[in-house]
Amino acid sequence: MSLKGDDLPLEGCEVLKSLEQLIVRSFEQLQEVFRNDEEIRAPPLLSNVEHLKLESLSELRWIVKVPNHSVSFQSLLVLEIDGCHQLKSLFSFSAILTIRLLEELCIACCNELKSVIMELESSDDDKIESCTHKLPNLKTIDIFECP
Repeated sequence: MSLKGDDLPLEGCEVLKSLEQLIVRSFEQLQEVFRNDEEIRAPPLLSNVEHLKLESLSELRWIVKVPNHSVSFQSLLVLEIDGCHQLKSLFSFSAILTIRLLEELCIACCNELKSVIMELESSDDDKIESCTHKLPNLKTIDIFECP
């Protein structure tokens, strides 16, 4: 698949439904990896991806900025993020619920990283507490050259 421009289109990417490994590298102006402004009624994309690597995306601000049902990481085992300098958090609380199989998380050289899970409203205290039990298979976390 060949892509040009600053967006990764979701529409018409049937291959994303059976993909097992996805590497997104060196998109200079890319701010969102997966975005769709319209509701998608198709089955979730990326539901079979086991390994996701995001590298040298210096303007990346969001990994997923779509309705929750449009992209699913239900099979994700390994997530590697390197050189995503504008990324402040990896997941929203609702997104973390879809990555229960995650075993390995590696984050490097993300200059603005503040948290792995996006901050929640103070009224979501009960969700924060339950979130600690949402990654039961996580075995390795490797974070380096981040604030």
